[in-house]
Amino acid sequence: MFEPTRWTTRGIGAFDRLRERFVYWLLRPGEVTTPPELADAELVRIPLYRLRIDNPVRISGENARYIDALAEVAAALPPVVVHRPSMTVIDGAHRVRAAQSAGGQWIDALYFDGDDAQAFLLAVRLNTGPGLPLSAAERKAAAARALSYFPDWSNRMLAEEIGLSERTVASIRKRSAAKPLRIRTEHRSLPARTADDDFVPA
Repeated sequence: MFEPTRWTTRGIGAFDRLRERFVYWLLRPGEVTTPPELADAELVRIPLYRLRIDNPVRISGENARYIDALAEVAAALPPVVVHRPSMTVIDGAHRVRAAQSAGGQWIDALYFDGDDAQAFLLAVRLNTGPGLPLSAAERKAAAARALSYFPDWSNRMLAEEIGLSERTVASIRKRSAAKPLRIRTEHRSLPARTADDDFVPA
């Protein structure tokens, strides 16, 4: 769905060339693919202030340097993915922050209409590929949470979904059975904006 973005280096300084290459490496746009869940997703343009940032898969929080790098090419970034029932950003929290940092008021987005469990799995899947992939610790935390949603899933199924080994998932399942799972989430909204509330089809 998303076309690779090409950056040129003609007429710019050495620092700008280095910065461009760094941003290109961060995004790796040629690797961006659309998962089946989003094949028929509605593409819209949403006011930034309407979005909620509540990312349970990013236990390490936001990466300020990554946001600054994305802000340099904010207009060329692919759409974020938004859980329509809650208006929560499933994938693209750093892109939202980058757009805000660049002075934007709107952002292109794809709507996802699944339930909370499906939205969580989609968030994990979308955050294990190009861009800023989840760390090993974040994938393990995601596996523990996924077990609370899908306790009947096999270790193999969960391992394939999260991107861990079956042995690691089995160990996490054993610990989760011995101790109640405590899920810590950070619930934030973007600062209020003065733009019109209506959504604009992209």
